[in-house]
Amino acid sequence: MQNYDARELLQFLCSEGKLDIVEALELQKMAKRTEILKNHKGKIWQGKDGWFYTYMPNKSHGRTQLRRKTKKLLNEAIIEYLERQQNNPTVKECFDEWNDTRLELGKISPGTHERNVYYFRKYLAEYSKMYVSRITERELAEFLEECPSRFNMTAKCFSNLKTIIKGPLKRAKRKGIIDFSIEGTLADLDVSEREFKRQQYQEEKEVFSEDEFPRLLRYLREHDDAQNAGVALMCATGMRVGELVSLTHADIDGHVIRISKTETRWSDRDGNHYAVKDSPKTLAGFREIVVPEEFDWVLARCRKCNPFGDYIFINRRGARMTTESFRRRMHTICKELGIQYRSPHKIRKTYGSILLDYGVDKNLIMGQMGHTNIGTTERYYHRNRKNIDKKREILSAIPEFQTANAAAKRAAAQ
Repeated sequence: MQNYDARELLQFLCSEGKLDIVEALELQKMAKRTEILKNHKGKIWQGKDGWFYTYMPNKSHGRTQLRRKTKKLLNEAIIEYLERQQNNPTVKECFDEWNDTRLELGKISPGTHERNVYYFRKYLAEYSKMYVSRITERELAEFLEECPSRFNMTAKCFSNLKTIIKGPLKRAKRKGIIDFSIEGTLADLDVSEREFKRQQYQEEKEVFSEDEFPRLLRYLREHDDAQNAGVALMCATGMRVGELVSLTHADIDGHVIRISKTETRWSDRDGNHYAVKDSPKTLAGFREIVVPEEFDWVLARCRKCNPFGDYIFINRRGARMTTESFRRRMHTICKELGIQYRSPHKIRKTYGSILLDYGVDKNLIMGQMGHTNIGTTERYYHRNRKNIDKKREILSAIPEFQTANAAAKRAAAQ
């Protein structure tokens, strides 16, 4: 017998005049209620008093007992209870649906999915069992306004928290579970920049100094292997380490490197997982990077790496190197040079600082770094790379200071 979709069958019967629209809607309602009743896994029994009983799952208290005089009335109560549950998810259920759906649709990477779960557990776990329908605009605003001081948050951390609240609640509003605008609530928050935790940077740990960077480049040139060539390529271009390990031979054309991919990382009970995502970290990450002439040796070395494969950087087993392998290599390099360990991202910060220090055109800097705004480079990547003696020399050469010093010497001589 041919199978028919229930909706198509109802439409056919209505079109043939064998069923009117009222009957069709009633049948559709009955089919839906029957489906809902199938989802009830609890046992139904008749007590000694003649009444019918069952237990329903309760998100707050474990379970709730239902009792009715007849089995038909109990079935109706079960359906009503389950319908109410379906239309009234908890905060955790609403978040999971939003986060999992975005992952399934490819809108976020597994790493971002994992980060969202981390933020939920850290900041929203106490509200997991709360029904979304009970959230009020005032309570939400008060909670968010308290977060910076309560959790000693940075501005970036607060932004991530707003993301995992905004997404699920927008879906809840579309379903009619809440009736206020989450965008309006976030826009009206009374939160200022001074409330956020300031990152305390030690510049000597953030970038390679003017003395250290040449030493690093000499070491990479003298110890010529695939991984060191990769580190040198980061020094020459400022690319992200995730972009580096995703490079294929097709991405390099002469002295130009096309960035269009990055590595994504996530963890589960089986450990850490690494994969290549077919897009960079940000939209501005799609770019063409120019390699300086002095680093032609790096490009030549890259062409020799895995010449018959796709990915440039592979390990001894023939598998693509991961970002973790380059972080380990940086530990080895810094130890051998006798300098403070710095991660691959510190190379990127060093590169950005060098371009800014030498007054490179801002559009060129943004293009090389993959930033949409030069302010991002200036605020988060520009660090002082000069040592104490160099700083003293620069300050001492300021004419105003020299004039003041000369005047003080003349006054002392008199």
